[in-house]
Amino acid sequence: MLSYLVIDGLSGRNGIARIVVLPLEVAATEGGYVVEFAAANSAGQSIAAVEIEGELRSGDEVVEESSATLDYIPQKSRRKGALIFRRNPEAYDLRLFASGYSEP
Repeated sequence: MLSYLVIDGLSGRNGIARIVVLPLEVAATEGGYVVEFAAANSAGQSIAAVEIEGELRSGDEVVEESSATLDYIPQKSRRKGALIFRRNPEAYDLRLFASGYSEP
């Protein structure tokens, strides 16, 4: 029993979630531009209500923001979603990041 607890503690299963958000594709639509993304949770803890934010920047200025919520990202997995912008993301510096989550 003690061996299991030590191994479980060292495995990082109960650690802080590590979320990486990467853009996958940008598509023009009638209402603007859709940026598909993948959010990966590389930690050993599942997370819920994951807030994903995107910014279009011109230098230090944020010219547009968008956000989406992913219901759930299991441990060591990824989920896809999309953000919608009015301006073309390819003309700006696109930044995607997770801004918060809760424990399921």
